[in-house]
Order: sequence, then C-alpha cells, then structure tokens
Amino acid sequence: MTEISKGFKILMIVAGAIALFYGIWWTFLTSTYYDMVGWVYSDPSSVRGQGATLILLGIFNCLAAWRMEWEKVKFYVQFAFGWLIAMLILNIVNPFLPLFPPAGLIVALTNIAFLAAIIVLLIYFYTQQEKKS
Repeated sequence: MTEISKGFKILMIVAGAIALFYGIWWTFLTSTYYDMVGWVYSDPSSVRGQGATLILLGIFNCLAAWRMEWEKVKFYVQFAFGWLIAMLILNIVNPFLPLFPPAGLIVALTNIAFLAAIIVLLIYFYTQQEKKS
C-alpha cells in the first residue's frame, strides 16, 4: 500500500477546512449569506443543501487525509475532483445568468479562485501519487 504524501495530506485538510467553513456558513447562517451577496431570501433550502454537501465533503477530506493509504482514498479523491470541476463551471457560468446580484460577483470570484487553486494542486498531487503506486 502506498502512503499519501505529506503535501497531499495538507491539501486534503486545508480543502476540508474550507469546505467545512462554507458548509457551516451556508447551512446554519443562510440568511447572513443571502444578505451579504444581495440575493432575495426566496430559496434557502438550496443553499442549505449545498452547505450540507460541503460539510460532508469537508469531513470526508479530513478522513481521507488521516487514512493515509492511497488505495483506500483514491476513489473518493476522484469523486471530489469531479465535484470541484462541476462547482468551478457553475461559479464561472452563474454571474452571467439573469438576476445575479452584483455583490454575488465577489463571492463567485472568491469561489473560483479557491476552486481553481485546489484543482491545480489536486491534479499535481494526484499525478504524483499515481506515479508512486
């Protein structure tokens, strides 16, 4: 069994912490999020659903980092990679949709920056890990 590199573990924990932050914010502080970005508070359940998904991803990122064996976490990493790409695409497209609030652009750009950085690092560590196994 191939152990996950230290850098990959750090990436998983940092990405997990970011996911937990957003997940808790969107799940439990939904009205604060809506007020900040200027959206009408009409469908809080969709944001809470995304927040709950982020909480789970954050927890599983940390669990994957602690498992330490590549073969045990590889499938999860592939799933997380697909989810990150889907979210990056949505965050790029969303500002062009009608009714997108101007303040939401700052949140979208922040999300794009986080997602892009995590994806680039994930690709790097994933390819390095595959070479080792």
